Amino acid sequence: MKILSILFIALSTLLVNCTQTSEKNDETKSKKPGELNDAEIKAIEAEKTQERAEWNLFKAEADSTINSMEMELSKLSDKMNTSSKKDKERLQEKYNKSKEKVADLKVRIQKRNEEFQTDMQAYNEKISEKNKTFQRELKHDMNELGESMKDLFKDNVK
Repeated sequence: MKILSILFIALSTLLVNCTQTSEKNDETKSKKPGELNDAEIKAIEAEKTQERAEWNLFKAEADSTINSMEMELSKLSDKMNTSSKKDKERLQEKYNKSKEKVADLKVRIQKRNEEFQTDMQAYNEKISEKNKTFQRELKHDMNELGESMKDLFKDNVK
């Protein structure tokens, strides 16, 4: 009798496992290649939301920094109007270069923003890396320009 019960338990376990394996195979057969399940879709949507939030924060900070640079340039322009002709000529060249660099930064941000919106429609992990690289380079350029503008003001005070 014990042998019969053990045999019965073994056969039922085998039968249940075969049925579960068969159901899994049916699920994989019904799922087309490249199709994502709900968990994968939700994970991608969460990544996209996070990426958008990070981009919007960066863009807002960059826009704010550029606006403050433009205000500094405006102050410098006012100071140049009251300075001597010699100082005015020297500062005008530096002022123009700084103004061009600020305009270039604005164009770069606008262009990357447009690319970002397009990239988010076909989201993949490369977009995140591309954004981080762009942000790092732009922050470096903004910091460099900010320092040169501070130097420009120091030269003007002397």
